[in-house]
Amino acid sequence: MGLLSFALALISGSIHRDLVLENQRTAMNKMISVMIHKRLKELSDDSQDLGLSLQSLPAFKQAIAANDKTTLQEMLNNQFHQYFVTAGIIKLKQLILLDTDYSMIIEASEGELLLSQQQSFCPELFIQARARTGAERMKTLRHLCLLNNQPIYVVVVPVGGLKLKGYIMVITDFIHNIKNIESDLSLPLSLRLANNEVIFQSPDWTSNEKKPLISTYNLSTSTGALLVSASTSQNMGQLTNALQNSRFQVLIITGTATFIIVLISIFIIRNTMLNPLNLLVNKFRTLHTDQSNMGAQLKVTGTKEIHEIIGGFNEMSLKLNQLYNSLEHIAYTDTLTKLPNRLQFQESLENFIQLHDKINKNFSLFLIDLNRFKEVNDTFGHHTGDELLKEVSLRLHNSLRDDDIVTQLDQNSFSKIDKDMIARLGGDEFSVILTSIHTIEDATVVAKKLIEAMSQPVNIDGNKLNIGLSIGIAMYPQHGGNVQVLLNHADIAMYNAKTQKTGFSIYEPE
Repeated sequence: MGLLSFALALISGSIHRDLVLENQRTAMNKMISVMIHKRLKELSDDSQDLGLSLQSLPAFKQAIAANDKTTLQEMLNNQFHQYFVTAGIIKLKQLILLDTDYSMIIEASEGELLLSQQQSFCPELFIQARARTGAERMKTLRHLCLLNNQPIYVVVVPVGGLKLKGYIMVITDFIHNIKNIESDLSLPLSLRLANNEVIFQSPDWTSNEKKPLISTYNLSTSTGALLVSASTSQNMGQLTNALQNSRFQVLIITGTATFIIVLISIFIIRNTMLNPLNLLVNKFRTLHTDQSNMGAQLKVTGTKEIHEIIGGFNEMSLKLNQLYNSLEHIAYTDTLTKLPNRLQFQESLENFIQLHDKINKNFSLFLIDLNRFKEVNDTFGHHTGDELLKEVSLRLHNSLRDDDIVTQLDQNSFSKIDKDMIARLGGDEFSVILTSIHTIEDATVVAKKLIEAMSQPVNIDGNKLNIGLSIGIAMYPQHGGNVQVLLNHADIAMYNAKTQKTGFSIYEPE
């Protein structure tokens, strides 16, 4: 236990350190993300302002109306000498004037020649732009993409307002802007391209320092292609040393406390807990091999905790015993009529045969089928059919009650194999085992009694239903010496009664 405590303290200290560092890394990553998107937002606004200020000039409006490309190119070139560019607010790479179909009209000669040299860039931007319709075409479009494996920021500004005449495409180098987040973060910054090429790195970058904390945020295009990885580096030496000192102190305290607790625990366990626990273990072993002791209670001894454990075991044992009895009851009960089901009927029939073989007594078996039950189901629905089955089981029960027949399952019915039984086998088929009926004459009397019970109409939901019985009778052992043969012969007799419409029939070999 002492070694385990030391190991847990060591592991928990390492986990705590890792969580602290990871939390710091996540926070820095979030800050980098916020700062980059803030710079991109400012760059977007400045690029849009540049495009709007250009198209607001009367000379620009006249030139675009006259399709004067020479003047338009001069005005585009002039933007490279405006305040936004000369003051270093943006690093302008190119200005391009497009028509309403996003085809080039003219581009500035002072910028990097792109479309005039048939250079393809940002294809996803043009796909997105041309897919726009209606009022969407008059909105400013912003996009990050690669040009010659270099990241660029493109802002497409509509020209002409509601009377759209084209677009000004402002292409800038956004690295020029986002590298300024170094001052916002007050941390050294490193910017790398997708090919791991360093395009900017602070002079005091500490990547070679022992155990720095590196936080990296990846900026990607709309298609998921990596543009730039922005990383910051933090000196975590002081924090790491503080965490190690704290972990060492925790280890000392944990070791001392563990040693004392172990000594006390051994003394308490040896004197107050071993015997009750051994008793509980032996009880579990007994229940594993013999479920008949389920529900038996243990004497509560030992400490308060042992009292609770043994008390919980006793309560669990009682509930398991109740559950076991409940499941056994469910397994042998027909849920609709609450009569024994086919499984209980077959087991009971086997037990009756074994018992009556020993005492050399015979008994009778009735198989009962309802007449016209299918027509009731088809005409009035299954709900009426279910209610009819309940009424039939009740009438059969009442008719045979004078003979002390066990028709309903209870906690002791499974052991009463010397008692008569009525069961529902499924559908509209019932069975009666009459251990007290030893002659065909007596069986005939009982069969007539059952038929008479069903001679009166059954009233269900205002419908008077006339349901008759077809009863097949087989006597044990003269009509069968085992379960299968006896059931087959009773079934044959029932089929004969149904086809001949005699109400009941006693099995005859011919």
